[in-house]
Amino acid sequence: MDAVKFFNLLKQRIARPLNLVDVGAAGGALDVWRQFGDAANIFCFEAREGEADYLTRGNSENNIEYVPVALSSNNKGLDLHLADNLGCSSAYPPAAEVCRRHLACGQHREMRTIRCPSITLDEFVAKRGIDEIHAIKLDTQGSELDILKGAEIALKHCQLVIAEAEFNELYSGQNLFCDLDRYLRDHGFVLWRFNNLAHYSTGQIGSDEHVMHIGSAPGSHQLIHFPNGQLFWADALYVRREATAAATGPMSEPAALAGAALVSQWRFFDLAIEMVRKSGDHALVDQLYDALGEKFAPLPAGRIPPGRFASLICPVREDRIESDFSHADGCIVYGPYLPLPYGAMEAVFHVEASGVTPEKFTTPLRFDVAQNEMAIASVDLIGAEGAEALRSGAVRVPFFNNSPREKFEFRIEQRGGRPFEGRLTFLGATVRRADAH
Repeated sequence: MDAVKFFNLLKQRIARPLNLVDVGAAGGALDVWRQFGDAANIFCFEAREGEADYLTRGNSENNIEYVPVALSSNNKGLDLHLADNLGCSSAYPPAAEVCRRHLACGQHREMRTIRCPSITLDEFVAKRGIDEIHAIKLDTQGSELDILKGAEIALKHCQLVIAEAEFNELYSGQNLFCDLDRYLRDHGFVLWRFNNLAHYSTGQIGSDEHVMHIGSAPGSHQLIHFPNGQLFWADALYVRREATAAATGPMSEPAALAGAALVSQWRFFDLAIEMVRKSGDHALVDQLYDALGEKFAPLPAGRIPPGRFASLICPVREDRIESDFSHADGCIVYGPYLPLPYGAMEAVFHVEASGVTPEKFTTPLRFDVAQNEMAIASVDLIGAEGAEALRSGAVRVPFFNNSPREKFEFRIEQRGGRPFEGRLTFLGATVRRADAH
C-alpha cells in the first residue's frame, strides 16, 4: 500500500489552492496540512499573546499565515483564561472541582486572564476575499461551537471539520459534544470518527481493567483494556453528509477532490474513494485502488455449477442440490465464496420446484447474499408471489459490492419448518451486473 502515492494522485488534480483554517494552532500548523505545499493556503489562528508572532518569525512557508486574533461568534473580544499548561487555555474558566479531583486536569488550573480581540470566521473570510473554506480544525478547549456559530457561510463549502469535543465539562459553561454534534448535523455534516477518547480518573483503584470493544464490520475487532476514569473529550472528525455512502447524490469534482485529499491524510481511504466515485471519475478511482494494491475480481463467467456450492443438510452433486424439506431447518445451499467486481450486482438462483402451490406455501424460504458470512441482501419467498418466483426458475437478489477484499456466498435457507409439500432443486447461480438485463 502506498499512502503517499494515493494522496499525491488527489493533490495533483486540485486546480486551485485549498483554504484550510487551523484554530488553536499552538506549535504551528498541522503537519498533515503542510503536505499540500502550494496546493493549500493555511490560516492559523492563535489568540495567546505573542504566540502568533513567535510562530510567524519561525515560518518559512509562504502559504501559511499565523493570525494573532481569537475566532468567536462575534467581534466583541473575549477573556482568555490562561492555564498552567498554556495549551489548555480557554475562553471559559476551568471547572474547579474537576481540576481539584482529577489529577490529569491540574494542568487546566487558571493562572491569569487576558483580554483578546476576536472576529468571526465569516467576517475574516469576507475581509480577505476568500470564496470558500475547505477544512476547519478546532482545538480551543471548549469554545469550538462558539467559533462555528460565526462560520455559517464558511461551512457551506467545507468538506472536513476536526473539532475537540467534550462529553463532560472541563470548563465551566462550555458547550458539550451533544451541542456541537447537533449544530454540525444541522449544517450538513455527519460524524465520521473519533480520533481519540480521553478518560480522566481520580486515581487508579483495583487491578481489573475495563474492556472496550472497538470494531469495524466487516473488518477488524479489538478489545482495548484500560483502568479507571470518566470519558471527558475526543477529537471528532466530521464530513459532509453527501460524501458518505448513505447519500445517493453526486459530488462536484472540485469538492470531491478536496474532500478526498483531506480525508486521505487520516487514512480514510474508503471515504476518499467514495467521494471520487461520486464525482464520476472512475479512471481515478481505479488508480487509487492500484495505489493501495487493491484489485477487483472480474465477473465469474457463466453459471456457477451446483458442484461448487455446499450444503449442511443435502447431498451435493455436480449438476444439482435437491431438497424435499424433510430435514430440520438449515442451510440448503451456501458458497462458493467469490471476490467480485465493484458495483451493483444481481445474484440469480436457478431452481426447479415441484409441488409448490400458493395456498400451501405458508412458511418463508429465504434466498440471500452474504459477505464474509454476514447477510447483506435477502429475499423471502412465500405465498402466491413466492410460488410464481420459484416456477419462473430464477430467483433474483440484488446487492452491492464496495470492496475488492470481500468474498461472497449465495445461500438458500429453510426457516420455520417445511415451506411447501414438494421438492426444490438448485441448479447453480449466475452473478451479473444489475443493469445487465
